[in-house]
Amino acid sequence: MSFTHILGIKNYRWVWTCASRDRKEYVDFVIGNRGIETGLKLWKNVENLAQGIVAADYWKSYNEIVPRERLQS
Repeated sequence: MSFTHILGIKNYRWVWTCASRDRKEYVDFVIGNRGIETGLKLWKNVENLAQGIVAADYWKSYNEIVPRERLQS
């Protein structure tokens, strides 16, 4: 992964990952900004694979990506 520096503006990219606790492996990932649109890309990729409760850290975007009844922060 690389970071681009153009005219004094940093163009950061974040790696969003989805891991299975049961199988102890990564399921999928996307690269983008920290906004909701990047999280939605990942959620659409893993929505059918994710069963039960989805554990996440306290990043505010998760509340708008994962259905509230399935999200555990």
